[in-house]
Amino acid sequence: MGMEVLDVLIRRAVEGGYISGCNIRGGSRTSLNISHLFFADDTIVFCEASKEQVSHLSWILFWFEVASGLRINLAKSEIIPVGDVEDILELAAELGGRVGSLPSHYLGLPLGVPNRATSMWDGVEERIRGRLALWKRQYISKGGENHSHKKHPD
Repeated sequence: MGMEVLDVLIRRAVEGGYISGCNIRGGSRTSLNISHLFFADDTIVFCEASKEQVSHLSWILFWFEVASGLRINLAKSEIIPVGDVEDILELAAELGGRVGSLPSHYLGLPLGVPNRATSMWDGVEERIRGRLALWKRQYISKGGENHSHKKHPD
């Protein structure tokens, strides 16, 4: 229930023009406005780097805590500017988090790099290859038998 509360609060702020979100244009010239993304217990919120929008976001987070009874650990939070942002330290202080930078990593994936920058994906590819090799060793024997489950004697 907690994240539904935050979802509604952010959506209403976007609808009211208090937070802008991020406008993404596709190849077909259609656009999509993304204001926030939820991942398990993490949230990414997109807004303009202005005192007004960050202040509104701060109030949204406050009311989320009041309504849900959950607490946000702002010490673990980052405000990541895109491009040159004046007064970024002031914006981070308003929100209560620290300043991050791009490129960055989130959930092990690179953020803020061109998708054609293959060197940024090397680490991801290596981790996936390592996990696949581990799974193969764990679950497939040399004889081709699958040992992914234990056999119990009757």
